[in-house]
Amino acid sequence: MTFRILWSYPALHQLQSLHWLRGAEVDGAVQRFAEKGTGIVERIPEHPALRVLHAGAHRAVLRLDLRERTLLVVRLHR
Repeated sequence: MTFRILWSYPALHQLQSLHWLRGAEVDGAVQRFAEKGTGIVERIPEHPALRVLHAGAHRAVLRLDLRERTLLVVRLHR
């Protein structure tokens, strides 16, 4: 199942402020998860629609909408 990737403004700003190698690592991890469902992903029990995707030294908080088949990158954390 392929998801359409959307970035929130805070997450996009955080991505663009990373060194280009780190940014490529995070972006690649998000794309692989959206296209193939691969990667290290944790569910957030109190928020069923949110996931945390591990991307090297960073973590991407994702909101999945299965009905619309979209993946929103909400925020990045180091």
